Amino acid sequence: SLNVNGLPSFGKMSNDEQLSSHLADIINRIQPDMILLQEIKTHMHTIAKMTSMLTTLARNGFIYNHFNTCEDPTRGYSGTATLSRIKIEKTTKGLTPNEKDDEGRVIVSHLCGLIVVNNYTPTSGMLDEATGDHPRKSFRKSFDENLLKLLQKLKKEIHILKNPYLRV
Repeated sequence: SLNVNGLPSFGKMSNDEQLSSHLADIINRIQPDMILLQEIKTHMHTIAKMTSMLTTLARNGFIYNHFNTCEDPTRGYSGTATLSRIKIEKTTKGLTPNEKDDEGRVIVSHLCGLIVVNNYTPTSGMLDEATGDHPRKSFRKSFDENLLKLLQKLKKEIHILKNPYLRV
């Protein structure tokens, strides 16, 4: 599990070929079956243009790849990616069936009798000195409550693996 602080800048890469090389080095050193990325800070149309990165993933057996990106074209923040060599049987995005995950914060993958939850927990935001409050405090509280409900629901179904990325 890696917080990449933006796929385009992951490892200070200036182009898709450098990103691809950096990713290949990580794959060769660690030999993971899955890679969970958080804060990918990109959009699906940008990912589709990262042909060298996608080719490197496929060449290394990562053919079951799911991206959940921030849908607001002006923002380009947050976002998650689950990259897998193991066939993912089912993928859902978001914390609840009725929620539209506009910020791309959660991917739930079902594979090999396991459920893998990849999430990027939101921050409460910087303290607004004028009001003395955190602007996204209620969003963060709701996210945490819904994540707990999701994990409790999934726990009843099967063994779950949750990436360890928590913002505390």
